[in-house]
Amino acid sequence: MILKFNEPAVQAAIIVAIVTLVTVILGLIFKDYFIPGWVESRSRKRKGQELLHQYRVNLFNSCETLLSRLGEIYRVRSHYLWAEAPQNEFYNYKYKSSVFRLCVLLGWIRAYRLQEALLSFRDKQTRYTLSQAMDAVGSALADGQEIEMYVTKAICSILGIDSDAVPKDALMKFSVQIDELVQKYTMDSDVNSISELPVEVAEAFVVDLMQLVTFRAEVLITGPQKQEIIREVSVRLGLIYRDWQQAIGDVMVGKNEPDGSSCRVIGYRQFEEIWDGSADGEGKRWIGRAERIFQGLDLRADHRTDSRIAQLRRVYTQVYKLRQELYEMEGSSKPTTPSKFRKILPEV
Repeated sequence: MILKFNEPAVQAAIIVAIVTLVTVILGLIFKDYFIPGWVESRSRKRKGQELLHQYRVNLFNSCETLLSRLGEIYRVRSHYLWAEAPQNEFYNYKYKSSVFRLCVLLGWIRAYRLQEALLSFRDKQTRYTLSQAMDAVGSALADGQEIEMYVTKAICSILGIDSDAVPKDALMKFSVQIDELVQKYTMDSDVNSISELPVEVAEAFVVDLMQLVTFRAEVLITGPQKQEIIREVSVRLGLIYRDWQQAIGDVMVGKNEPDGSSCRVIGYRQFEEIWDGSADGEGKRWIGRAERIFQGLDLRADHRTDSRIAQLRRVYTQVYKLRQELYEMEGSSKPTTPSKFRKILPEV
């Protein structure tokens, strides 16, 4: 039998066969590739949204607890931070829990960074804004350039030098040199500040510092000026550098979930075990680097001798802004009610 392709019936049969074959092939492709991929994508997005909500709530809560404690320190009482505070159970708890609350926030920020690729945001701008807010908290804890420049300009003022007339690069170089000289003298003598050095060593420090003043031909210095310089360079710092923040966060982040879907941050019990040295590992060293911002803090002191008084205010401001970003995020239920959100003030 010879098929006649020019006959309408044959042509119709061929068209039906081709359409059927294409339909079967497309069905197999959609079934085996597109539909599973679409389902997986939807599932991954849903899990990413759920994970984002978990981090949003935990970050928000850690911001609130730290802000609450800092608010208490500045507005109500802070004597449990003083070096001469009585060593009773209540004061010890208040002191440790202040450090704990800071470490918890650093822990949740670290956990967020570790899982950030798995989180599903409504838009890129939200991701960027939240990341910027976390970076600002890190900067408030880590950046000492503002303090270094304040000390540099104060020394220039003591020496009768107009710092505004000094080239910016020269002033910046001078500030770095001052810091390096301070570190050298304090480390060599195993002290925390220049003011703790023996008189003759402190005066040698001033002599070395004067040799760094290259933007003035000759500078004569008196005894009282020497004492003022020593006071200015003896400012107490509480900087927690960015790599330290990450390490503190690693200490605070507990074991991941078995499926790697999320991280958790340790609670107060485990934190105190690290503090007391009963836990394994080197966590105590990193917790100690978070402690330095609170250790012996006395708000009655001259802020020129303890930079932490102003630094913690900046930390409060940036943590508040992070909390606000978390509260205003679109895409899931708010982490608290409007009335409770307003209870924490934006400044201390």
